[in-house]
Amino acid sequence: MEIAAVVERVEYISTARANPAADAALIKSGLVAIREVRAWCDAQQAGLVRSPRFIDSFPENTVAEAAEQSLGKAAKTTERSDTLNTTPKLADALDDGAITAEHVDAVTRASWNLLPVCSIHHTNIHHDGWIIELGPNRELTLRLPDGTIHTTGPPNQRTAA
Repeated sequence: MEIAAVVERVEYISTARANPAADAALIKSGLVAIREVRAWCDAQQAGLVRSPRFIDSFPENTVAEAAEQSLGKAAKTTERSDTLNTTPKLADALDDGAITAEHVDAVTRASWNLLPVCSIHHTNIHHDGWIIELGPNRELTLRLPDGTIHTTGPPNQRTAA
């Protein structure tokens, strides 16, 4: 969304709010405009968060301090930024106000359950009887048909403790 469109929506919101005779349709349109402006702001925040990642070892802390928000909310912002960085069409949709930050967060959460597997191992999983289980901390357990079990630790560990 261009700056002019953001300003137009903000003016519309202000006009709708100041109108004592505003009907339900005008109020609803004002709420839609708020959602679109909020989505645009979220997209801008995600874009800014990408920059400190390269110079800051703990970007969540920087975001939390600058935005005066909790570390948990700042972590969600940096995760959203990562998702938008890898899916430009999603980033464009948020920037245009077509989706909300909550939509992006849902995609982020859903992607945590996906595993990047090469085509050979994908075949092993679906055709050779391999069983993969994803644990609560994202650790993997691989069970082979012969009874062999392999485990990994959470994503930041190479092997389970």
